Amino acid sequence: NNRAVSAALHKLKYKDWVVSTSPDIIYPDDFREKLKLDTLDSNNMYGISRTFFTSYKDWLDYCKGVKSEKDFETIPGFCCGFTQVFDLNSPKIKNIPLEELFPPNINVCDSDIWMLKRFHPDVRTCGKLDISAIHLGNHGINNNGRPDNDKSFFET
Repeated sequence: NNRAVSAALHKLKYKDWVVSTSPDIIYPDDFREKLKLDTLDSNNMYGISRTFFTSYKDWLDYCKGVKSEKDFETIPGFCCGFTQVFDLNSPKIKNIPLEELFPPNINVCDSDIWMLKRFHPDVRTCGKLDISAIHLGNHGINNNGRPDNDKSFFET
């Protein structure tokens, strides 16, 4: 929930670039190197692409080399839902208290859009990094705050 995100932001040792993520995301081994934080504009929020592995069997087939990423659906970089890269020192959010960046009165399903709009009122203009991650499971959460399907990743 958003209170947990706010509490985590307060606990950060270094309050500069942040990667807000979901627990069902697997980043490439060279993710930190690919970020190239020193080249990013602190006035932008950045997103990456993701490839969906909707079942455990698909994940195993990928790990065994039976299938490649090209066999699965990929959505190009967007700054919502699963990865948001932003600078806490950005002029766009610097004067906003940390607990208000992800407000507790906003539905957790909408908080990523709320944060993105602070950087990019037209959310289609966010920065897109040339990085792809793996998303285990379905396409995320629906408007009711529930998974888009009733089966978990490991039940399929």
